[in-house]
Amino acid sequence: AYVCALPPDLEEIKRQMQVYANECKEEFNVEGSLRDLFTSDQEQPENVKCFLDCAFKKNGLLKDGQVERENYVRSMSVHVKPEVAGQIADACLGDADFSTCDGVSKFQICAVKKVKEVAPETFEHDADDTRRVVLENYS
Repeated sequence: AYVCALPPDLEEIKRQMQVYANECKEEFNVEGSLRDLFTSDQEQPENVKCFLDCAFKKNGLLKDGQVERENYVRSMSVHVKPEVAGQIADACLGDADFSTCDGVSKFQICAVKKVKEVAPETFEHDADDTRRVVLENYS
């Protein structure tokens, strides 16, 4: 087993993402771990969809109804390789409509499915494996 340490700037991004996500979680009265909320590829209730929309906006990923691709790739690089983050953006941004909570949720579902397709190891974790996994510390 091995440990992946993140560069200081990515550690700060990760910390700030967690702070904003917790603020949005409280604002929209959402239950469950952040890890589960961000890694679900299932349809979610409206408050969870709006939680995602809030988290995207607070983290600078959503501006004027569009996902800022560069910011998205950088933030996802906390969890997956930058190349994988780029593949996710390319596969899921397309004609996505980010003007509603539902649109952001659909994008997130697409992103989770794409990660499972191109980097399934991101979701694999057991007691002997100390590698970084998607939102491992978001519990």
